[in-house]
Amino acid sequence: MKAAFYTVVLLTALAICSQRAAAAPDGSITMGCCERFKVTCIPYSRLKSYEKALFCPTPAIIFSNRRNMKICAKASEQWVKAAVKYLDRKH
Repeated sequence: MKAAFYTVVLLTALAICSQRAAAAPDGSITMGCCERFKVTCIPYSRLKSYEKALFCPTPAIIFSNRRNMKICAKASEQWVKAAVKYLDRKH
């Protein structure tokens, strides 16, 4: 199940790379790495899942919310660590 998820993430990253470069909105992901980061805490009830992007210039956690939107946050932030723990306990 996780293998399929990572395959989709990889294919999405490749699709992004093959397109023309464009201005990136807040919290956007380019080549699997975040360019901008959410700085305020997201209510845990709105979070559905997360994935790690730790080998990027700025290590990040990419949250998915109930609407399947991707939200980038710095992995070093305390609220991000707490949200990851919450999601780990939930699943």
